[in-house]
Amino acid sequence: TRLSVFRGGWTAEAAEAVCAQPGTLEALQRLRERSLILAEEVNGGASMRFRMLESLREFACEQPNEQEAAETRRCHAAFFLDLVEAKYPQTQGAEAKTGLDAVEAERANILTALEWYDRPDQDPELGLRVAGALWRFWSIRGPLAEGQWWLNRTLARTPDAETETVARAWNGLAVLFRVQGDTTQAKETNQRVLGLWRRIGDAHGIAASLNNLGGTLMVMGDFQAAQPLLEESLSLWRTLDRPLAVAQLLQNLGFLACECGDPVAATALCRESLALFQSQGDQLGISQVHSILASAAIRQKEFCQANCLAVESMRLSVELGHAQGIINSFEVLAEAACGSGEAWRPAVLLGAAETLAVSLA
Repeated sequence: TRLSVFRGGWTAEAAEAVCAQPGTLEALQRLRERSLILAEEVNGGASMRFRMLESLREFACEQPNEQEAAETRRCHAAFFLDLVEAKYPQTQGAEAKTGLDAVEAERANILTALEWYDRPDQDPELGLRVAGALWRFWSIRGPLAEGQWWLNRTLARTPDAETETVARAWNGLAVLFRVQGDTTQAKETNQRVLGLWRRIGDAHGIAASLNNLGGTLMVMGDFQAAQPLLEESLSLWRTLDRPLAVAQLLQNLGFLACECGDPVAATALCRESLALFQSQGDQLGISQVHSILASAAIRQKEFCQANCLAVESMRLSVELGHAQGIINSFEVLAEAACGSGEAWRPAVLLGAAETLAVSLA
């Protein structure tokens, strides 16, 4: 009955924490021997994941009394709050794929935890912590609408709070707006969160918001307003000695140079950025830089080189499960194909990009 709180399966560690019962591992083994739960090896056999047939889970849900059920759900929500906060730093950098996959495996359980914290009798800060730790996951794996709904929902329960947790959630919401293409909402939200970080006095948050706001203005085509924000952010990140963030800013400035018609400067900035991303093992950053280098190559009519760079960007994005990166690669490949004089291939590539964009939303 306690195991019935899980959705989409569970690990032995989760069962021990949530069921809070001595001999949990032995109990799992007995249940498995009686075919009441199923087990399968995951991560190449490195670990085991358990699940229950849905009909049996629904029956088990009806067995505990209300007090026991509430305590089990509380333990379940607390476990997955701890999990998403622990995995949040691992959703970027060298550990990104491992971190993203770990969150993906527990998506159903995490959403169940969010539903528990959404109850009126729960501390709204707890739900906000869960949603705020998931924004990067949603921006990469989607769906964007799910992330926006939960961030909006949890922020609405803490309308006047000015804490780091609130600022992180607003920051995440701004990123999701930009990824979805809603630049107006992204700009307004970024301005709001930048002011919030300034009032809190958090230099890391200020630097991140300057980057996000500059990136949004760049997407909107306001390059003149974007550049000083990006440069200020870069200066802050250098002072804070954050090489991964410096790499991201150099990448953004490279994109800006490319869009402003200076592919030579764009290539130089991206090469510097690429070296930093490679030193940090950041697969997402490496993929994005390859995409910008491909665009710079197109502007220099080096279409074969652009195609190779975009294919490498695509390969890395597929491995990471970064849907927006795959979309960008399709679009750059289509542009390179147009430059090479191909007729039908660009249409097919853009059609694929559009199809994927619909599924991501």
